[in-house]
Amino acid sequence: MGATRVRAAVAWLHVFVADACFKPAANPPEFVISPRSHEVIDVAALPTQFDWRDLNGTNYVTAVRNQQLPQFCGSCWAFSATSALSDRLYFASGGRSCGTTLAPQVLLDFKALPPSAGSCDGGDQRLAYEFIRLHGISDEACNPYRGLDGHTCEEGLSESACMCKVQVLVNRKWIYKFTEAGPRFGVVEHGRVLGEAQMMAEIFRRGPIACNVHAADSGFIPYDGVPEILSSDLKFNHTDHAVETLGWGEDSQSGLPYWIGKNSFGTAWGLAGFFKLRRGRDDLKMESSGCAWAVPTSYDDAIHGRGVQSRTGFTTIMM
Repeated sequence: MGATRVRAAVAWLHVFVADACFKPAANPPEFVISPRSHEVIDVAALPTQFDWRDLNGTNYVTAVRNQQLPQFCGSCWAFSATSALSDRLYFASGGRSCGTTLAPQVLLDFKALPPSAGSCDGGDQRLAYEFIRLHGISDEACNPYRGLDGHTCEEGLSESACMCKVQVLVNRKWIYKFTEAGPRFGVVEHGRVLGEAQMMAEIFRRGPIACNVHAADSGFIPYDGVPEILSSDLKFNHTDHAVETLGWGEDSQSGLPYWIGKNSFGTAWGLAGFFKLRRGRDDLKMESSGCAWAVPTSYDDAIHGRGVQSRTGFTTIMM
């Protein structure tokens, strides 16, 4: 590992020791309206290799993001939640969403709006999914990531309008204006999986999931892909970082089983932003800490203003 990456890893270690970016909520809600995947999938019949980046030759995984830029923010929970949901939307739309990236900044902007999913001081992706179910979320083109908590919106505007900004020409000057325009995406249902079998069933049936790992002193932060499969025999009693888990495999030479995940440290980290973690041994406590999943509303509903139901204090966009 080069000196620059060592310094970066040390800096991140200090941040994680001081303040974890995943902070589990007490009794986070589920909203489940259909059979759970492990109830309808025969896990024993699943393939030994599965990767949403290569589903019959097609990639359904959106780009790696970086929560560190333009400034540090403990928003791993928001990136984990929106990344997994964006990938599910990509697949569910048959590719028509063109890899739309949902905006983690929305979750930070509305940190005080119930269910108050989190802030730059940490949060919980399970609450993020409940927020999106209740209030919806815009995409990155509407609300680019700033790495800041909260924002100031114009008085009297709906929460939906405050999720999106555009530039308009007023008196020959360009100004920013909040708008109801653009799609708002929603969540139909969301829940939790626990353990290797449930994780595999959910990933295979409906798409990537948002998981947690113990990152601070486990070898995760300085991971550079050498060795390619990260492993740790240390046992941890908590997790402090959120990631996306999108597949699994087995090493062709050793037969070692592993998970495939996506982090939010940019492409300079790990395997171009991705990682492999030994599977079946609860490494970094990922398998026993529970992972969150959510089913997105359809892409067509989102672009036609049907992505989120009208609720008190929230105006559904009409196009």
